[in-house]
Amino acid sequence: MVGRRATLAELLRRPELDWRAVEQVACAGGLAAGEAGPAALERLEIELCYEGYLRRQEVDAARMARADGVLVPATIDFRGIPGLSNEVVEKLEAVRPRSVGQASRISGVTPAAIAILLTHIGLVERRRAEVASRAP
Repeated sequence: MVGRRATLAELLRRPELDWRAVEQVACAGGLAAGEAGPAALERLEIELCYEGYLRRQEVDAARMARADGVLVPATIDFRGIPGLSNEVVEKLEAVRPRSVGQASRISGVTPAAIAILLTHIGLVERRRAEVASRAP
């Protein structure tokens, strides 16, 4: 079975190869050298090497933006939320975050606590919607 050929971009992502080495591979393979200057090629190398990290950061930023859009009710009783530790409850009561995103940025508030808070807010909103739909 013949192996699949790597693209130039895949070669450029390899830590042992830089853009000069990939350019030599391209020329040896019969591909004409491009007209991009060294600065553009170096930038391309950097962008390709960090592409996965950048994509992950974009996903994290989108997740944070969604969390910032989930408002924490002003009347919420953090002590009444089962599963939150006393430490987390104290921190949430001290700060009184306006959004789940803000709560997630409080030191000591764990991702698990944020998941519990999101679940609780969702349950409260669903109950409120059910009550409102039954009202005459």
